[in-house]
Amino acid sequence: MAGKRKLIGKTRKIAYRMLHDICRILDEQDIPYVLEAGTLLGIIRENRLLPWDTDVDLTITADYAYQLREAVQHLERKGYRVKTRSYNQDLGPFRKGDARIVKIQTRQFYFFKGYSLLDIFIKYKSGEKYYWMIDDKNPVIKCCPAVYYENRTSYEFDGKLFKVPADYEEYLEYHYGKNWRIPVKEWDFRLDDSCEKEEMKAEQQSAISFFDKPPKNHSS
Repeated sequence: MAGKRKLIGKTRKIAYRMLHDICRILDEQDIPYVLEAGTLLGIIRENRLLPWDTDVDLTITADYAYQLREAVQHLERKGYRVKTRSYNQDLGPFRKGDARIVKIQTRQFYFFKGYSLLDIFIKYKSGEKYYWMIDDKNPVIKCCPAVYYENRTSYEFDGKLFKVPADYEEYLEYHYGKNWRIPVKEWDFRLDDSCEKEEMKAEQQSAISFFDKPPKNHSS
């Protein structure tokens, strides 16, 4: 979701470096995170970042959003540009001004954006689920069982231990369905996953009702 460059060639090398740098800083600042979505899928299924993907995805829970804000200076010292996008209204567990996504970018000639390849999603808990919103122009609210973000383990990739959901295969089946081991190169990040979701409507009440839906049962 970060950009349009596929993770091949020079872009791939930069994405690997960003993944190592950002996760090392999060570890040093005691900010729990998990790799997820296509990033986790590529690492678990193919031991690589998927070359047809366009970004690296991490999640932290809202409990650590303040610590992430404090860690920005460390990211900037490492040479990255950090841009935070926030919610512009109260909605369900979100409050106006809450951080929604933190976009990590390389610098070009120091002042200008270079490669935008890593997104940190901030997810907010309501009941036994975490909620977040994606896409600025055509927003979609999604949710996922809390267990996938609260129970973590370490997984070795590219010579480093990264944090992933404790039951990462169950998470991948939840997110991508039972056929997650079969590559799918054409993918709509807004709507194609199996997470519970609702597209934002003009009427705010439509989105609010989504938070009140009874939980669905998902087989493990």
